[in-house]
Amino acid sequence: MENPSTKADCPHEHLAFEVLDQTGGVACSDCNAILAYCWMDNHIPESLWNRLATQCDKVYPCERSRDDVCAICSERIPGG
Repeated sequence: MENPSTKADCPHEHLAFEVLDQTGGVACSDCNAILAYCWMDNHIPESLWNRLATQCDKVYPCERSRDDVCAICSERIPGG
């Protein structure tokens, strides 16, 4: 798959775990964007984490797959 012309055009199909300073994040391998990370008011939805877990052997899936709960810290995500 070719890289999309802009990150907004990317379907983010190929995910990777990314180490970010003191936390981890979910990145798109196609457009090199950081899609989510858990730090202060930023969170990774369990649903996104579970998509990552199907593609990356570095992470384990969550028991549930909620859009409004962080996979790392289990906090509720406002508007998730």
